[in-house]
Amino acid sequence: MVMTTFHDLLPKIVGSVILMEDRVKKGYNTYGIVNQGELKSYRNPYDGDLWDIVIPGYDVKIRSKTLTVDFFIGALLVEDGNHKIFVTIDRAGFDEKRATEDMELYALNYRSTNKLHCVWDLHMK
Repeated sequence: MVMTTFHDLLPKIVGSVILMEDRVKKGYNTYGIVNQGELKSYRNPYDGDLWDIVIPGYDVKIRSKTLTVDFFIGALLVEDGNHKIFVTIDRAGFDEKRATEDMELYALNYRSTNKLHCVWDLHMK
């Protein structure tokens, strides 16, 4: 797995494999979105972990173990470098209005829980 800065990662996101994570089962905070995972091949130099992926816009929990990134929506850029990458996948059921609402809720919850400054870098369709 390659240590990759956020800006070097951007052109590689679409088509990348997502390893899905059951954050609820693990007792981790979902910040309002249950569909989350990590990019299989790329590590964030901030924490050495795989890059965090969030999949907004679905009203059901996606049960697949792996998925592929279809589109890069944008990122929640966090002041400490532990940015959150928001994507779509090639799966029926995506709702853009819900995705926008999910992302607003996620950002609000993330900021209030972690007391960190965050800004959006959006690339919506």
